Amino acid sequence: MSDYHECRKCSALFRSPKELDDHIDEFQAQRVYHLREADRCSGHSRVNDTDDNLLLQTESSSHRTRSCPHEECRSKRPYSSRQALQRHYLEHVICKEVCVGCHKTFGIASQFPTVPCVKRRKNAI
Repeated sequence: MSDYHECRKCSALFRSPKELDDHIDEFQAQRVYHLREADRCSGHSRVNDTDDNLLLQTESSSHRTRSCPHEECRSKRPYSSRQALQRHYLEHVICKEVCVGCHKTFGIASQFPTVPCVKRRKNAI
């Protein structure tokens, strides 16, 4: 087990520190992309690749209706906060992630777990 390097987020094991670093870099890039995409759609704005603080921007008008901008969304209710709308919008963000523990495939971002897989933890013991 000491020959392997474990990811602290998903418990995946890698043979070298470089493989682990590459894995972390890939997930960080995907996270930034998906958060920007969710923010772009929820704010009806365009992604600005040079602005790292894109997600920190707030709406200047609190009376704006926060409804889902996704064309095929069936939810017509307004959301009480920008964060609630962003959380909802993740239901529309398509991803192709596979759990390294149980090999389950997740098709949308809201289904992808934010905690390590229990099966992955059991296999590492």
